[in-house]
Amino acid sequence: MGIKSTTAQSVRISSTGNDFFIEHTFLGDGSELIYAQQSFGFSAESLTIANDSNQFVLSISYDGATLDGKINAGETKCFTPTGKTSVYIKTESGSTDKARIWAS
Repeated sequence: MGIKSTTAQSVRISSTGNDFFIEHTFLGDGSELIYAQQSFGFSAESLTIANDSNQFVLSISYDGATLDGKINAGETKCFTPTGKTSVYIKTESGSTDKARIWAS
C-alpha cells in the first residue's frame, strides 16, 4: 500500500470522548503520490497534522480528490473538519518521511 501505519492509544482527552492518533511512514515507492485515506471512526471537530519531513510538502484532502490544504516541511497545522470522518494525505515523489495525525 505504500504507507506503514502505527497507532497509539489514549493520546489526549477531548470533550467528545473521541480521540485518534496515527503516524504514517511513507515508503518512497511511488505510492506516496496517491492520496491515502485515514479514517477516524467518528466525526472529528479538531484535526492536527504534523509534517515531520525536512524537505517535502504534505497535501491533505477530505474527499481524496480536492486539495484542501498543504503543510510545508517541518510544519504542524490545525484544521476544523466539522463532520469529517477521515482525511487523505499524500506527499512528493521519493519521500520516506513521517506524518502524524491527531483527531478529536
